[in-house]
Amino acid sequence: MATREQIESLIKLVSEITNQPGNEWVGRKILNQFGNQKSSTQENLNLNEDIDLMYKDLKRTKFFLKYIDGSNWREGFKFYKKIKSSELKLSLAADYKEMKIAEQEQNLLEYARRIILQLETIFNYLIISEDAFSIIEQADDFTFISKKHNGEIYYNVKGEIGTDLKKGDYAFFNKEGSPKPVESIGLPSKFLWIKIYFQIDKYSFDHWNDLVFIRNKSSHSANMKPADQERFDRLNSDFESTARNINKVFMTIFNQLIFKLI
Repeated sequence: MATREQIESLIKLVSEITNQPGNEWVGRKILNQFGNQKSSTQENLNLNEDIDLMYKDLKRTKFFLKYIDGSNWREGFKFYKKIKSSELKLSLAADYKEMKIAEQEQNLLEYARRIILQLETIFNYLIISEDAFSIIEQADDFTFISKKHNGEIYYNVKGEIGTDLKKGDYAFFNKEGSPKPVESIGLPSKFLWIKIYFQIDKYSFDHWNDLVFIRNKSSHSANMKPADQERFDRLNSDFESTARNINKVFMTIFNQLIFKLI
């Protein structure tokens, strides 16, 4: 029979597990299992037996989750072992861990979001370490903003060829000319600068667009337009293929930037 201490431990354990992203189903299952229990002696005995079993199962689940969590942490640190900045390495490994968990759960929205978080963390680091603001500001003619690169053409909001990183909506600078906080610069502008400055190529532009599309939908997945929902459903219907394609984009970009991080 379950003791009071066991039940209190169980409640704490359930709370810990259900508060972890992706484990909301645990709380729902408990409500379905015990929400309509009637109070009779036999049913209370059965309930105690169920609590005993659940307590043991959840303890095993918690130990398993800790093992998986630790395993993914180790894989993340191994992947980023050459990164010289400890702070950067820790941040990247944390998102790598969550990316692997999302992969195991086949959660495409979270998987894409964590890939973008890793890339954007690297972009932010390089923008600061290379002083992208000075490079852009001091250039008399930042010619790459108005030229084709790797067969792509960039358009600003007025439909003119180019994305002006000196001024305008996509710039690295505020209207009065002061540098924006790197976190306030849009991902397209960051990637444009990274891509041109470090001559990033050999990645699939279509798969990059899929990656950004999925990431953008992760914040409002419940309110997708019909066309966006159809596109997401198509990508999500073959998780392995989509994950492989967007991970290849990630690896292609990362492998061309690693030399600046070690």
